[in-house]
Amino acid sequence: MLYANAQTPQEQAAAFQSSLLFPLLSTPWKLYLLALIGAQTLRFGQIRQALPDVSRASVTKYLTELERDGFLYRAVYPAPPLRTDYSLSPLGLGVLPLVRKLIAWSDDPTQ
Repeated sequence: MLYANAQTPQEQAAAFQSSLLFPLLSTPWKLYLLALIGAQTLRFGQIRQALPDVSRASVTKYLTELERDGFLYRAVYPAPPLRTDYSLSPLGLGVLPLVRKLIAWSDDPTQ
């Protein structure tokens, strides 16, 4: 674990925060998903329409991982028609400004 060698509570907190960041950066699609959802609630279909070049299985996988890591909330409404909504958790909202800056930088590294 990254924070196993951290001595002070501040070092442990910083290492823990870093350990949350690595899974987020494991694929650029996760960053784009967080930026896409932003401060709104989106249905799965809306997310898929916004990312036509990404397979349904990949979108599902990345959304599941983001939910597991605490960046997203998922709400399932089983009444017909079946509906699944996604929104950012407080953790996701907290990293959103950084995510937007990373995406802007990747589009133009001279910024």
